[in-house]
This record gives sequence, C-alpha cells and structure tokens, in this order.
Amino acid sequence: GAWLVEAATRASEGEEGHAAARVLLRASSVTRRLLKMPADAGRLAEKAHSLDPGLETVQGVLATLDEGTSADEHLTWIDRVFEASEEEAEKVEAAMRGVEVARGGDLLGEALYWAEQAAGLADSHQNLVDELVKEIKTRLQSLEEQESTTRSQASRKDRAHGLATIARSMATMVPDYPRAKELAREALELRPEDPDIIELVAGQLEMTGDLEAVAKMFLRLLERTERRTLRLLAHRRLADLYRSKLAKPEQAEEHLRKVLDIEPSDKEAFDTIAAVLQENGEHEALVDLYEAAVRQHPPK
Repeated sequence: GAWLVEAATRASEGEEGHAAARVLLRASSVTRRLLKMPADAGRLAEKAHSLDPGLETVQGVLATLDEGTSADEHLTWIDRVFEASEEEAEKVEAAMRGVEVARGGDLLGEALYWAEQAAGLADSHQNLVDELVKEIKTRLQSLEEQESTTRSQASRKDRAHGLATIARSMATMVPDYPRAKELAREALELRPEDPDIIELVAGQLEMTGDLEAVAKMFLRLLERTERRTLRLLAHRRLADLYRSKLAKPEQAEEHLRKVLDIEPSDKEAFDTIAAVLQENGEHEALVDLYEAAVRQHPPK
C-alpha cells in the first residue's frame, strides 16, 4: 500500500495539471477501496485537487468515496463539487447529496444548510427546509430539557461528560448556538484536563474565527499541566494553528520540536518540521534534524 502511494506520487510528478491529477485519482480510488487505507487515499485526492481543482477532478474524488468515508470528508468534496459546478441542475444534485450525507451523519445543521442551497436554486425543495427547521427546534428543546437531569448526577465527571454531549449535539444543529458554548464552558470548568472537552471548546472558538483565543487556551494548558498526553495535545494543536492558520512558521517549528522531545517517534511531527525547514531554506538545520533522527534510530 505504501509503495503504491509513493509510486503514484512520483508518477504524477512526471505529468502536468490534469494528467497528473488523473494518475493520483486512480491511485486514490485503489488505495481507498481495495487497500482500505482512507487516510492515504485522502492525501492523494487532496494532491490531485491541488493540481487540478476543476469539476472533473472533484467529481472524480466524490465518485471514489464509499460508506466508510466520514460525513465531514464527504461534505468537503460535495462543497467543492457545488462550487465548481456551473449548471444549476448539478448544483441542486450536489446540494441534495449534501442533505442525504449530513442526515446520515446526524448533522442536522449541515443538512439544513444544504437544503437551503437546493431551495435557493429550486423552490420545490422549500418544504425540505421547513421540515428540517421544525426537526431542529424539536431536538434543541429536548436537549435543553435534559440539562437538569444531567446536572443532578453526583459525579463531576458524569456531569461534565453529559453537558459536553448535549453541547456537542446542539452544535451539530446550530453551529454558533450560544447555549452550546455555555454548556461546553461549564463542562470544562468541571473537568479542565479532559482532552475531549478541551477539544470541544477549542473547536467552538475556531468556528468563531478567534484563532488567537484558541492558541491562548492551549498555551494556558501547557502552563498548568504536566500530563504527557495533554502536553502532546497542546503542542500538536499549537503547531497546526501556527503553521496552517496563523502563518507563524517559527512558532510552529518550536511546538513541533516539543512534540518530538516528548514523543521522538512521531513521524508526522518530524515530517512537518522537515517541510518547514525546507520551505524556509534552512538547509543546515534540515541536515541537523536528519542526523539527530539517525542517532536516535540508527539503521540496523
């Protein structure tokens, strides 16, 4: 499987644009469906899209997705098909597929979004919008009624997890729902070192676009905890924020090195540091990185 991924990547480098994307698409399909390697298939699909972001490519990726594909990944490619399409009928078809996938993943907020896209292009789908709005209101009311029962639990852990579950469910229906944020914060106060609750609150902050607040949250976590798993989580999330979203490569490198200090065998962190150094033209530092890796893991 790894050989196929590497071979496809190298073969695509000898082609241009559309032709290279087709090579990667075929490899992505085989990797996902026959080899059952969804993460590698996803990377090949993303590379194909970066080389040729046209409608044929995104439709080709969408056709390779199977039942094992997460709803989030599925919806990402549906969105790309919707954006790349120029024909109204194609957009409506993509939107209705979005409704189907989102409902299957119990993501009613996403389902409503796609229903609204379809209704904006074809009035016949307005009934679906009305139906989903009604369903969301009913579900939200039911969740709010569960709060008092959850708070009556004797264990702080049970109360925290219960409130977080309610908040998470609310957010799938109304992404920026104020009550969901309040409950997530309350859960975090009850269990300030619970990784799932930390990620829930961080995700809500990211959704509002306040990335600096997310960074501060993980920096504060590093100040107050010595737990290895939490320090790894914080450094990884900070590295991703600084590298991918805040455009601060030096800070990203710093936190990636901290990841390697804690977990020297973390291949993803190593590869990312190497990429950062190469992008910055720091060739001597790149050589030092590889020499240190060889010393830690000498060839047998």
